[in-house]
Amino acid sequence: MRTQCTRPKQNAPFSKDLFFLGRYGFKEFYLSHTLVTQTEAAARCKLSDMNLAVFLTQKSLDFVGNLTDMDLCWTDGVLVNAATSYKWLYSEDYLSDEFAFEEGTHIGLRLLKGKGTSSLTPGGSMQSHCYICYKWLANENP
Repeated sequence: MRTQCTRPKQNAPFSKDLFFLGRYGFKEFYLSHTLVTQTEAAARCKLSDMNLAVFLTQKSLDFVGNLTDMDLCWTDGVLVNAATSYKWLYSEDYLSDEFAFEEGTHIGLRLLKGKGTSSLTPGGSMQSHCYICYKWLANENP
């Protein structure tokens, strides 16, 4: 798979706040400097017929991380909490599923830009951050 970056392109035709970052494989990545929650970021990507960024390899994460001028931008990664996914720190026993627990609380993954190597870092999905969308190029399957 050949990686190609053609930048800068003008704004994406579908949204004035999405700026072209580059192309990796069959995906084009766009950045928004607008600070929103992860849920709102996903909705804004959908309005432009795109999705929040998904990375299948470290190389693709580094590629996009090296192109963005922002840090801690929302991706599509999420952890959905449940009582049985937690344990007590000292006893290391997992919580029983009989506890009343606010399930479904989301912890989202954000792109943490690095020098050469980027990473994914968790954050409360109700925090406001920039976001990265992607779209598949025409006639290509995900």
